[in-house]
Amino acid sequence: MYKKTKNTIFFIEGQEHVRFVEPYLSIVYNIGFKIEIISLENLDFENPIFNDFVEIINRNKIRPFLKNIQGDLFFTTTPGVGSYYFPKIKKTKYIYIFHSLVSPNEVYLDKSFINFDYILSPNEIISNQLKFLITSKTKTFNVGYPVLAHYMNKPQSSNNKILLAPSWGKDSFLFNDDIIQKLYEFLSMKNAEIILRPHPMHLKKIYENDLFQNSKFIIDKNKNLDYLKDVSLLITDWSGISLEYYYLKKSPTVFIDNIKKIRRKLTKKESNLELIENKIRNLIGTVINPNNLSNLENINLNKNTKLEDEYIDSIYKPEFIDEKVSKIILSL
Repeated sequence: MYKKTKNTIFFIEGQEHVRFVEPYLSIVYNIGFKIEIISLENLDFENPIFNDFVEIINRNKIRPFLKNIQGDLFFTTTPGVGSYYFPKIKKTKYIYIFHSLVSPNEVYLDKSFINFDYILSPNEIISNQLKFLITSKTKTFNVGYPVLAHYMNKPQSSNNKILLAPSWGKDSFLFNDDIIQKLYEFLSMKNAEIILRPHPMHLKKIYENDLFQNSKFIIDKNKNLDYLKDVSLLITDWSGISLEYYYLKKSPTVFIDNIKKIRRKLTKKESNLELIENKIRNLIGTVINPNNLSNLENINLNKNTKLEDEYIDSIYKPEFIDEKVSKIILSL
């Protein structure tokens, strides 16, 4: 059947977003649409053919660049289209790709999704929660979460790893030296590599703190996270990485119970929503008070926490299937 060739633009801020976007790139490439990739830094793809499509844009010039794009479809993991820094072109259709499995209602700024034409949602839960954040002009498709297959397809090594993945924000446990010191004392007794994976915006804090420089912490500055299969214990606070980890390993996650970073307050209509990141903490792991980290001693690194739980299962459905997503993209 004849299909009109479309010009597609993919805006990928940095390497940490590549694994979420590349499955869509492959689909669009196989459809035969023209591809342009713009980024704020050099990117590295699993399929090297996509490297030839990348144009690096100076961060200070991104607004005038986006005001003059020429494309039919614009794919991105960056929320906030239609804002001053992310101008919207009338003739272009904007498509949001999720790069997290947490609920969108508190962790994103207000109006983050309202100006997108289409949203490719990981599951029905998030799609239903998005209804409070968009208008009837935005169409949402439940397509699944392709990064899960990305992790599953990675080889697993024999190296045992413990991963500390604090979330971004001033209340992150990364900024509490007492917590970091106690975690290190506990973890250093385990027969495993101790990897600290800070948010890219927290790297400066790492460089300034002697605690990180003079310990056995391995500071992970790689943005791909290809070793997630090797992790025997994940310690985080509110990061959505816990859901990706649970899908892979069914192993315990330790949640440090610090203050959640909230970027948008719920409205009255949203007050009864069960937010994913709140609900899963006691289902797929153990919540530990930061003032009582001695409870870490009771954590069994070899425990399997697989649940027969419809809610958890629904977070990972539907399965991302290229053929189905191709039909959706062709219909846009």
